[in-house]
Amino acid sequence: MKIRYDFINGEAKEVKATKEIYEAITEHTREVKNQNRREKRKHTSYDVLAMYDLEPSVEVDFIRHIETAQLKEAFKTLTADQKDLLHRIYYNGEKESDIARELGITKQSMNERVQRAIQRLKKFLKS
Repeated sequence: MKIRYDFINGEAKEVKATKEIYEAITEHTREVKNQNRREKRKHTSYDVLAMYDLEPSVEVDFIRHIETAQLKEAFKTLTADQKDLLHRIYYNGEKESDIARELGITKQSMNERVQRAIQRLKKFLKS
């Protein structure tokens, strides 16, 4: 198997790697990408405030706190499988198709499961 190696001087080269090394590098790359995505989510709301030259206020923090608490309560209404599914997709950044393949179900069935979980959250949050 070959992996792409980017040198510090900007040069890129493909090098041969064992299956174990290839899998380890691929897994590490995926973990870094997911971690960056999680970090970006944490900072997005403050980035929007900065874009409009606004300072985060007590009101904004209070609303965010209430919304977080409501979402946590809504999450409690989900089954363990639904919680795990949403966590894997939205927190870990896994693809629905990969999870479907792992569970041995179709992509459509996976999508329906996700939609049911989201609908349950919406129903709770509207009440």
